[in-house]
Amino acid sequence: MDMFFEAIIEDSKPTPMDIAKIIIASDPSCKITHLKLQKLLYYVYAEFLVRFGKKLFNEPIVAYDYGPVVESVFHNCKGAARSVINLDSDMIITSMSRLYALSDSQEIDTVIKDVLLRYGHCSAESLVDKTHTKNGPWELVYEKGQNNIITDELINSFHHIVQ
Repeated sequence: MDMFFEAIIEDSKPTPMDIAKIIIASDPSCKITHLKLQKLLYYVYAEFLVRFGKKLFNEPIVAYDYGPVVESVFHNCKGAARSVINLDSDMIITSMSRLYALSDSQEIDTVIKDVLLRYGHCSAESLVDKTHTKNGPWELVYEKGQNNIITDELINSFHHIVQ
């Protein structure tokens, strides 16, 4: 029975790709590259964690050369390379439907909008620089080629300070 409840709780969170699609759809410039998407996804995750004290999704964020990355989104979008990511509207509608079925959909939507207001105008390179802040979560765990996990504790403690 415990496994049943764990499966229900697991399914009650959006996937990182759901959040990524909503970020892409919500960006007024419609010019999100894979690199920029990863950084915005990190900031959405961090903001949600700080505000609500819980994970936005269940996949870890890891330290790649260019900053924090969610590996499932990396593998899904790496074909875009440095190009702007274009998604078909059916994919976006499916992700939005999943999001709005969740009990915390309002909170997620608000965090995405707030992060886009704060960072959406920044270039991918600028966001890389921001995520590489001295003594920030990425810098504390990064080792070339290791893809170390950036823990929620590190994210929370750092982003509480910079709020």
